[in-house]
Amino acid sequence: MKKKRKLVIFLAGLFVIFATSNWWIFRYRRVVSSFSGHLRNERYEETNAMLVAPSEIKSQSDGSLRIVDDAGTETIVPKASLPFMSGGGQASESHSFSMTALQNRPRPGWVKDPVTIYFRYDSGKLRISSVDAWN
Repeated sequence: MKKKRKLVIFLAGLFVIFATSNWWIFRYRRVVSSFSGHLRNERYEETNAMLVAPSEIKSQSDGSLRIVDDAGTETIVPKASLPFMSGGGQASESHSFSMTALQNRPRPGWVKDPVTIYFRYDSGKLRISSVDAWN
């Protein structure tokens, strides 16, 4: 009976270690996926809650977005340029991923004045490292 109890305790401990390490390893992917979904679906309060200050994304009364990066630089994205989609921009070691405003247009093609936000992962939250606005 004692051997069975020790085995159960050992297996429970092993499961806890496995579950914790699995949560930690895939944390980055979950944060990025959740954040991207919020930004793509224009849930800006949820998006802003996942950012580390001074980074900020706020919806304005006219439907545009006010984006503030880590350096405090402010960029306004007009409503016509929304929503944001994952990807775009230039790859770099200074950021983890990017999202680009592709404009809500009826047909695919060239995007006029795209806006790309570059993000950096920071201990479970995100920072806006920079914003490229071509307008």
